[in-house]
Amino acid sequence: MCELKADARFALSGTPVENRLDDLWAQMEFANPGLLGSRKYFNERVSSPIVKGDDGALESLRARIKPYFLRRLKTEVATDLPPRTNIVRTVELSEQEKTLYSAILQKTRESIESDDGEKTTRGGLHVLELLLRLRQACCHPNLLPDTKGYESAKLNYAGELIETLIENKHKILVFSQWTSYLDLIEEKLRKLNLTNLRLDGSTINRQDIVDKFQNDPEHRILLMSLKAGGTGLNLTAADHVFIMDPWWNPAAEEQASNRAWRIGQDKPVFVHKLVAAGTIEEKIILLQESKQKLSDSVAGGDFADAPTTKEILEMLKN
Repeated sequence: MCELKADARFALSGTPVENRLDDLWAQMEFANPGLLGSRKYFNERVSSPIVKGDDGALESLRARIKPYFLRRLKTEVATDLPPRTNIVRTVELSEQEKTLYSAILQKTRESIESDDGEKTTRGGLHVLELLLRLRQACCHPNLLPDTKGYESAKLNYAGELIETLIENKHKILVFSQWTSYLDLIEEKLRKLNLTNLRLDGSTINRQDIVDKFQNDPEHRILLMSLKAGGTGLNLTAADHVFIMDPWWNPAAEEQASNRAWRIGQDKPVFVHKLVAAGTIEEKIILLQESKQKLSDSVAGGDFADAPTTKEILEMLKN
């Protein structure tokens, strides 16, 4: 993109910093080449000091981008937007689920300790796979390889809540990053005699699905994968959003939740984030908060340290 010839360049984003300050550098390098120096210079002299808590480096970055950076919150440009309420719903796992989760957690801790902090590709990938298994165990044990016949406390809780909302004529969006989890949610809804629409990476007739959900009172539940349904859709018929599995990146979840909370919405919106008690999902929420603070610190607001790799590993050990 930086090879393009143009008299003027603009970068437009609702999430200029998703994971790292490097995200901001890439956009600024396109819009105003050289403003933040080379990538190496930026990482060594700007990004790294800010992450370590250097307020001087943060203020310097803010001052440098200020003439080229225009920030507008949705609440400023859509003043008639109804309120949005975020609800973290903590769900207690069953004893059977806790036993399974504890076994995977022990295996994960042993892997981290045996790696002894080494950043080998093989070791890192192994730990990532175990982290994935931990997160799947929080959502539904049947997501795990060679594991069948389990009940899911989280899915049972969500099913009861969805059933109540449907009785009261609400429309609901349900997000997961795993299509295999959407399969299990769909199966649960069938048992409750609830019908649903679905939109994921394999969906061809996306607009037909959107139109049915938006306009047909008979279609009140839309299941979506985080990647396929998280951006670019207007789903203002919904007033309740379920995040079934919290993701490391708060911006991805925010984009998904905002499918309902956008211009055209005339009802209060409630976002239900389901979190398994005493598990890695609670740590993910902490990590999300740290990333959000890092993003806010650049665009405005108070600065707080982002977590280091060492701190993330400590989260897992504890």
